[in-house]
Amino acid sequence: MSGLSAVFRPRAIAVVGASDDPVKIGGRPLAFLLRHGYAGRVFPVNPARATVQGLPAFPSLAAIPEHVDLAIVVVPAERVLESLEAAAAKGARAAIVFSSGFAEVGEAGRVAQNRLRELAERTGPPPRRLSGACASAPSGTARAAAPRSTCPPLSISCSGWAPPRAAWPVS
Repeated sequence: MSGLSAVFRPRAIAVVGASDDPVKIGGRPLAFLLRHGYAGRVFPVNPARATVQGLPAFPSLAAIPEHVDLAIVVVPAERVLESLEAAAAKGARAAIVFSSGFAEVGEAGRVAQNRLRELAERTGPPPRRLSGACASAPSGTARAAAPRSTCPPLSISCSGWAPPRAAWPVS
């Protein structure tokens, strides 16, 4: 599976930082997948819960017994790098990050963001892709939060995410 297929046609998605509350940012991706009939496998990752939104939860990416194509990472900035490293170790071909505290907050954030870029360069492309609001997204909201000049070039760009129903696996 190519990196872009892992984003647009994933067979298995891990939601790292998954929340049982579908209104919280950590609960929204999972709630959208469940509500709109995503046909692939979904693995909530939350070490504090046995279930999340009715699905069995896993304490870590490594604990998931199956392959993961896409990791949706919804954790605080200080846990993003370790989450992406775990996703790469798990064999995830792509990641989407919902977090803040990177270049938009100053020098310390730029350093943290550069570590993410180094990880993306070390692990791909072509095998891995990283996307987030600071991935040079075309959206005005992403630009306002993190101007292009503060964002490193990454493999793909996305400022928001709602999987198109037509792109979901059917089996």
